[in-house]
Amino acid sequence: MTKLIAKKIEDHGPRRIFGIIIFVIVMTGCFYLYFLGTAVKGIIENGNNAKYLQSAGYEYQRLEEKYFKIVGQIDINYAHSLGFIDQLKSEFATREITMARR
Repeated sequence: MTKLIAKKIEDHGPRRIFGIIIFVIVMTGCFYLYFLGTAVKGIIENGNNAKYLQSAGYEYQRLEEKYFKIVGQIDINYAHSLGFIDQLKSEFATREITMARR
């Protein structure tokens, strides 16, 4: 009986090892293609992100230029044109600091 089992193992051993080797090679190829595809997608996404950052930078520059142009227009004459008037006497609102008492 043991000789029969040993004979079966010897007959199917090289075939099984060859099948395992082929399976490992195929799985390695599949993993390689998967990770290669993931890397390519990452590179493409980085390129898209770079384009987006560049356009955002241009938008930031444009808005900053617009902001400085508007801020440059605000002066005392502009305030007077909007109806503000100079105050004759300087008055300030003050508040006495109260402390907790027992």
